[in-house]
Amino acid sequence: MFSVLLVTFLIRPTQSFGLLTRAKYTTQPLDLKTRQQDELRLVTNMFVDSFWRGKVGGGAKELTESQNRTLQAQQYAEFRKRYSRSGLNSQLLLCKTSNGIITGCAGVEVDTVSTFAEGYEPRNGGSLWAQITGNDIPAKPEGRWDTKMKYAPLMSNLVVSRQFRRKGLAEKLVADVENVCLDWGYDECYLYVEKRNIPAVKLYQKLGYKTIWQDDKAKTLIPTKKGDLKSGSTIILCMKKQLTSRGKSYFSWPF
Repeated sequence: MFSVLLVTFLIRPTQSFGLLTRAKYTTQPLDLKTRQQDELRLVTNMFVDSFWRGKVGGGAKELTESQNRTLQAQQYAEFRKRYSRSGLNSQLLLCKTSNGIITGCAGVEVDTVSTFAEGYEPRNGGSLWAQITGNDIPAKPEGRWDTKMKYAPLMSNLVVSRQFRRKGLAEKLVADVENVCLDWGYDECYLYVEKRNIPAVKLYQKLGYKTIWQDDKAKTLIPTKKGDLKSGSTIILCMKKQLTSRGKSYFSWPF
């Protein structure tokens, strides 16, 4: 649930991987003027079902009514706080079918990102685990004394609805996020992802993202089979891509 930025969009024709994708799916920013609350509710429902149900790391395959209600409320509040106010460097992109069904989403906003590991090794030499195993991914240092911070686009909340997967929609959303970053005047994009989410890590690597550091002491929320929500340990990777040129644009504007 990590994220990033905003600016002015340029109108450009819809493109896609092929005629089939062009005819069936379009990407649009969250509607800030009309149907805002409706769209927030719809994308929240899709996100909870597609991300939190069966979450990587041992999440319950089916959510209880209590788990679903709690996650719906928390996710809606996060989306509303991040993406429903105009004039901020943030955007939630929604992928839809031709009849308006939300098939996926991805958020991007300008946020502070730790860049201590870019171009040199941290002074603490990385984690003990890295030294033992030979893992060359630096560990995120504790405390701000050893951390460089900067404002940069951070992609987050990328998810595709279960019934619309394996259609190239995740790649489509990533390309659209990268074009937003370029429109905002940035030539890079960051993201956070759980290391154990292997399909997501492989997708980002295929699309050109490289791991710059990892947080060995991160925490995440897990819906358990017992019906509660617990905090569990995980490893978060920070990945970055240098944007050298525009990807295919998939925006379709509702004018």
